[in-house]
Amino acid sequence: MKAIKSLLKSIILIVLIFTLSIANYAWAYDNISKNEDALIKSFSSTKAQYLQTNMNSNGKIVDKFLNMESLLQIGDFIINNLEIVGKRQEKEDFTDNFSKNNDSRTSEYYIVKKDSSQNRHITIWGKDKEGRLYTIIITSEDDPFSDFEQTCVFVDVIENQNINSIKAVKHKITELFKKFSIKTEISTCIIGTFEGQLNRKERIDKMTTAIGTVKGNKVEGLFESSIMSVSVYTPNIENFIFTGNNKMNLNISMRYNEYEKKTYIWMGTPIITIGY
Repeated sequence: MKAIKSLLKSIILIVLIFTLSIANYAWAYDNISKNEDALIKSFSSTKAQYLQTNMNSNGKIVDKFLNMESLLQIGDFIINNLEIVGKRQEKEDFTDNFSKNNDSRTSEYYIVKKDSSQNRHITIWGKDKEGRLYTIIITSEDDPFSDFEQTCVFVDVIENQNINSIKAVKHKITELFKKFSIKTEISTCIIGTFEGQLNRKERIDKMTTAIGTVKGNKVEGLFESSIMSVSVYTPNIENFIFTGNNKMNLNISMRYNEYEKKTYIWMGTPIITIGY
């Protein structure tokens, strides 16, 4: 009888431990950072000084060659939806009068128009009330030799105030493209710096920490004296691309800037789409 009671107690204990283990596993899984949160968490783990976030996206609006008036109407629609502020100024070309580094300059936004028989486009530079800089390009093409016509839009935004605004900005851009019935993928890149020149081991350690934070696996890498870059796949970021036969959705690069005496780090998903 005692042996049976002892066996029952052991079974109950095993079941209880198993149940708690499942509960703990489920709790841990639910609290794993995903997508933009995973990218921010990975970046923060490196202890880099946040510099800015760059997000860009593009898509085809229609298979038609539109006139300039139509492009300007589309531009006004985008300006209103992205809440770009200031007085409109038309320019023949982009000039230094509009400074990308002057966050307080929101009294004007600029439009440059280019028109030809087979290609016309407008470019808009402006900021929203939060000081984010937007570059919007709407381009329309016509190839009479192949009956090819299309009008596309490209949106790029730079945020240098708050790293945690990534999700809000992404939502705004996603909703904009939805209004054109366009499903688009948004590339996001966080840029940061470290004081001085990190040696090879220090850079590898920073990258290893960033990868480990999102449970990632290195797909391929480039390790040279001047630059280090790795491609990573993590299950905690949904979107991915292929490099060869392998999935990747996180790209990390580091380079020393001798002029500024700082080591830069770029972390992009699914890939870094800006120059470094």
